[in-house]
Amino acid sequence: MSSWVQPARAIEVYESALKSNPKDDALAEKIGQAYVQCHLYTKAINYYEAALKSGRKPLMRMRLAELLFELGNYEKCEKTLRHALDADSNPVGVLLFYFIFSSGVRNEKEGTVNL
Repeated sequence: MSSWVQPARAIEVYESALKSNPKDDALAEKIGQAYVQCHLYTKAINYYEAALKSGRKPLMRMRLAELLFELGNYEKCEKTLRHALDADSNPVGVLLFYFIFSSGVRNEKEGTVNL
């Protein structure tokens, strides 16, 4: 059985549960993560962006930024992080991720790796 079958089935279960409890951010996060596990990155990005529009802002915005960073879409990642900084009243986590993001991008441009 393929490794993506379990996350694909999980997506169905999570989406069904989310219909019963549409404000459950933990379920929404699990759906996005399951898309990533299935290597359905575009679906994950679209899902996170839709979740942002429906009010699941802080967590979904961070998950979207993480995914964009992992995919090398640094410009969109930075834009997402800037929106998070503007919207979050306590942006400590966002600032930390932004610092890591900017360090990683700078190292990639310079061809260096920090271990």
